[in-house]
Amino acid sequence: MAIDDVKTIPTAQLASYSLNGVAFDGKSSQEYPCSLKISGYARAARFKILLDSNSPDSNAPNSNPPDTNKTIKNPKAFPRRQAHLLHHNTADISLTLNDSWKFVPADYEELMQADQALHLRLFKSSFPLESVLGWSLLMLGIIAGFIYLLAFQIAPILAPQIAKTIPDSTISKLSAQGFQLFNQQHLKPSQLPTAEQQRLEQLFRQSLPGQSSADQSSIGSQQSLKIYFRHSKSLGANAFALPGGELIFTDALIQLADNDAELIAVFLHEYGHLKYNHTLIQILQNTILLSGFYFALGDINTFSATLLDIGPATLIWLKYSQNFETQADAYAIKQLQANGIGLNHFENILIKLETANTMSAEEPQDINNTATTRLPSLFITHPVTHKRLEALRESEN
Repeated sequence: MAIDDVKTIPTAQLASYSLNGVAFDGKSSQEYPCSLKISGYARAARFKILLDSNSPDSNAPNSNPPDTNKTIKNPKAFPRRQAHLLHHNTADISLTLNDSWKFVPADYEELMQADQALHLRLFKSSFPLESVLGWSLLMLGIIAGFIYLLAFQIAPILAPQIAKTIPDSTISKLSAQGFQLFNQQHLKPSQLPTAEQQRLEQLFRQSLPGQSSADQSSIGSQQSLKIYFRHSKSLGANAFALPGGELIFTDALIQLADNDAELIAVFLHEYGHLKYNHTLIQILQNTILLSGFYFALGDINTFSATLLDIGPATLIWLKYSQNFETQADAYAIKQLQANGIGLNHFENILIKLETANTMSAEEPQDINNTATTRLPSLFITHPVTHKRLEALRESEN
C-alpha cells in the first residue's frame, strides 16, 4: 500500500490510498489484476480502477473498465455514493462500483486502514452490527404493527361478515370435528345420573326466551341447541359452546355450583355466545390472524389450511375476546332478570370459577383488587373477574 499524503484532513484532497487486488467487470468471470486508487475524503472520495499492464487485452470483449474508451490508462473514477462493500467474512470482502465493477483487495487490512483514514464509512454503512440490529428492530416493529392492526382492527371487522357467508353444512362439520377432538383428548362420559342430566337440560331450556321473531337467536331455535354433560380432569369446572349449537358442561362445574340459579347463569352466558355467533367469529379471527402472520413472515405459500383444517384444533385453545365475554354477560344478565333470578347468583359462580380455575393456594389473590391482575386488561382474552363483577353490580342498581 502506498500513502501519498496523510494529514488531519482539513479538505477533501489531502490523502490517497492505492490498494492491490483484482477487478471483475460484471459481465464475465474474468479477473483483471489491478490497483484501486482512492483519493479524497469521506463523501467526496473517488475510486479509480487502474488495470495492470499484464491484464487481458483491453480490447478483448467485456474487458474494459466503464467509460474508458477501451484504454487502461484512463479508467473512470467512481464517486463514494457508488461504492458499496460486500462482506461475508474477513476472507471474502469485495467492493462494488456503480453496481457493475467489483474490486477484491489482496489485503483486507489495507482496505480497513484506508476506510478509517479517509473516513469512507464503507464498513459502517454496509454491515455493522448496530446497522443490522437497527434494521432488524425496524422490521420487527413493522411486523408487530401489522399483526396488531390485523388482530384488533381488521380481523374483528372481516370475521363477522365472513361468518354470514359460511354454509350451515360447513359449520356443522366444523363443530362435529371439534367435538370429536374434545371427546378424544379431554372428555369422558359424564358421571352424573342420567335423570340429573335430563333435569338440568330441561331447566336450562326453560330459562330461554320464547322464540318470537324478536328473540330469534343466531342458532335458529331451541331445537338446534344440543346440551351435553361430560367428565374432564383437564378442563376442570368449565362450560363452552361450539359453533353448531352444542353446549358442553363438565361434571366439576355442576358440582361447584351451590344451586340451580348459578348453573342457569352459566348456561345463559354460554348461550349468549351462541346467540351472537361468537365461537365461529372467533375462529375466523384466529384464522385471519394466522394467515397474516405467515404473510408477514413471507411464508404465505406454506399456509394452505382451510377452515375445516384448522378450525377444530382452534376450538381446543379458543378464548373469546373481552368484547365477546362482555356481550355474553349482558345477555345472561338480561335473561336472569327476565326469569326473576338475582344477579348475586351470577356473581357467586363467577367467583367460584375464578377461584377454582385460576388461583393457586400458593399464590392467593383478591379478585376484587385490581392490583392483583398480572397483565394489563388489553392482553387478557377474558375480562378479569373484578371487571365482570363491577358490571353485574351496576346492573343490579
